[in-house]
Amino acid sequence: MDKTGALLSRNVPTHHIIYKAAANPAPTSSSDFTENHYEIQAVLDHKGSPGHYLYCVHWKGYDDPSEDTWEPADSFDSTKHIEIYWGRRNGTKDTGKRRLAPQTVNIRKAATSNNKRGIPRKHRS
Repeated sequence: MDKTGALLSRNVPTHHIIYKAAANPAPTSSSDFTENHYEIQAVLDHKGSPGHYLYCVHWKGYDDPSEDTWEPADSFDSTKHIEIYWGRRNGTKDTGKRRLAPQTVNIRKAATSNNKRGIPRKHRS
């Protein structure tokens, strides 16, 4: 885009285009990062509909359950804790016992002969 915000025409050479670092936010320092971020100890529960879940988060260093908060998935820096939560939730049945490994879906069919003419094959003895 040019200074007015209009798109550039196709005949502008690429070596005339300059990347402006000011358009990107400056990286945050580690002290700013730690002041604005909290560490998750565990995701405990979820509510809402698929795609719009809120997750109950237990924060590291905050042991009182009243300090747990409901957070949307886009407020997490990574999906690691959400994936751990779903793996833990889907990995056990309601009875609390571990699930058995799933049986294979790729069941082999009985071997068929490649005899296309319909002539019975002689078996070797």
